[in-house]
Amino acid sequence: MPARHLANKSEPIVFECPSCEAKYIIATIEVSDGGQRSKFGCVKCDALFPLGDGRVSLEYKLLDGDADE
Repeated sequence: MPARHLANKSEPIVFECPSCEAKYIIATIEVSDGGQRSKFGCVKCDALFPLGDGRVSLEYKLLDGDADE
């Protein structure tokens, strides 16, 4: 069963891939359970990103235009 999201979400911040420097917006989301999380990797270089811990999940969104560089 996928983790359900609660209303508690952080303000987004800029995150840079440590491998290729692609820029993402990242926000933390509090989830109601520890739920199964799939792996998330950089869309440019496939470096794996942290997904959070326990009830805190991380959400990544590539900044516009970064995928075409």
